[in-house]
Amino acid sequence: MTPLEFVKYLGFSPTDPFWTFHIIWSTIPPKNWIVARNKLQPQDTTLVLNLNNSYWMLDLCRRDHLFTTQWREYGISVDSQQLRYRHRMRWPAISSPMEVVSAISELEKLLEIRFVEEVDFYGTLSLLLKNEDFNQKPLTSWLQRRV
Repeated sequence: MTPLEFVKYLGFSPTDPFWTFHIIWSTIPPKNWIVARNKLQPQDTTLVLNLNNSYWMLDLCRRDHLFTTQWREYGISVDSQQLRYRHRMRWPAISSPMEVVSAISELEKLLEIRFVEEVDFYGTLSLLLKNEDFNQKPLTSWLQRRV
């Protein structure tokens, strides 16, 4: 599924050819990454789905940068000094942005973490979420697919 097909599935109709959309999950409330930055713990983790007109990428990163894992349409890359994360960890296979939400519970078990239910959005398409005419049902339904 292309990024454009995916955002259309979520209910967006991009008019700008250079659109962006980002969904952020975190082990702490997303606003804390900005307003309470000095209180962040080393194990605090973000999972960011980055979408634009030409590609998608899922980025999983701990605040202390113990590991950074990225999924793209062509595979996964893991950056860590520890072999545990680079070679021994059985990272979920994510080949499409559609699979992200269902992989969250697998990541939580694998890393022994818990993402909070609150998500944050930014990017040009996120402005449409404030429009009362925008049908949020497809997006909400997709977000609730956590296993």
